[in-house]
Amino acid sequence: MSIGLRLRLAVCASLVVLAACSAPAPEPPAAEPIAEVRVAEVRAMALSDHLQAYGDVGYSPKVLRVIDTTAEVIVEQVYASVGQPVSEGTPLLRIRPTSNSLLEFKKAATDRAFARQEAARITRLFSQRLATNADRAAAEQVLRSAEDTWASAVSRLGDGKAREVRAETNGVVASIDVERGDIAPADTPLVHLADTGLLQVRLGVEPSDLPRVRAGQSVSLSPVYDRDIKLPGTVTSVVTQVDPDTRLAEALVDMDALGDLLPGSTVHATIQVDVRPGVLGVPRAAVLYSGDKPYVFVVANGRAQRVWIEAGQDDGDNVEVLGGLADGQSVVVEGNYVLEDAMAVRVLPLATAP
Repeated sequence: MSIGLRLRLAVCASLVVLAACSAPAPEPPAAEPIAEVRVAEVRAMALSDHLQAYGDVGYSPKVLRVIDTTAEVIVEQVYASVGQPVSEGTPLLRIRPTSNSLLEFKKAATDRAFARQEAARITRLFSQRLATNADRAAAEQVLRSAEDTWASAVSRLGDGKAREVRAETNGVVASIDVERGDIAPADTPLVHLADTGLLQVRLGVEPSDLPRVRAGQSVSLSPVYDRDIKLPGTVTSVVTQVDPDTRLAEALVDMDALGDLLPGSTVHATIQVDVRPGVLGVPRAAVLYSGDKPYVFVVANGRAQRVWIEAGQDDGDNVEVLGGLADGQSVVVEGNYVLEDAMAVRVLPLATAP
């Protein structure tokens, strides 16, 4: 072997040694990921069966006062507005008698004046022995009738001039049943005033659900403009007749007037129609779905295990477990969305309310 060849081989060997020395060391294996989770026990619980409904808020008929007219009148002016708080004596409307009412008023005055004159004439004749007791009794009877008719006209029409209708007590204007220019017959409601202490919620119920609803059931109410507000109530009565306009029956809920629930607003209601004690269940947050198949993650020996379950009733807070789990097992309720089967977990304590 020539000297040049030996030199070239030595150089190549040196380059191989240098390349081997400069190669990076192999990386150590990555640490196994550990998920932090919170768990809850599978346990027997009372599971509620709920019915969802919508309805309107108004004043309870128990606190409504009707201001009506006792004679036919024309509405000249409306001063108040629906929802306006008023105090006793506040003007609500201005009304005046119609021509028919004025004619009745004038006729009553005329009949009264004539009856008085006739009674006086008969009395004079009786004193002159030109009239009998029967004549005098008849005249007195006509006079009493005319006086009663006149008193009625005055009580209903006052002096026959325009007048103001005023609030008879403190309250809120629940409704104004007439408009300016309306002719209101006698005994027509003009205004409804409400005491602010009691509200009534009228909930629409599907006729098929009506057998499940009864007085005394608990109700949770939320204004549709803020579903975070939860107000308790109780079904006081059930209207079993179907409304021809809405095609719904009604459940009535009386409750104290609260600032978060405004008359005229629409509410969402959850009616607790039944409670089943001793049902095996888990918190709703523990149940995940693959398609329409429910499953949970169970923690055992520091690892998460996917368990397929048979789910029953869901009351919004808890889910009934018909199969797949046993009482006392720990299921993941927080952190379960990032878990994989057999993944290592670290169990954190459940957060407590401050």
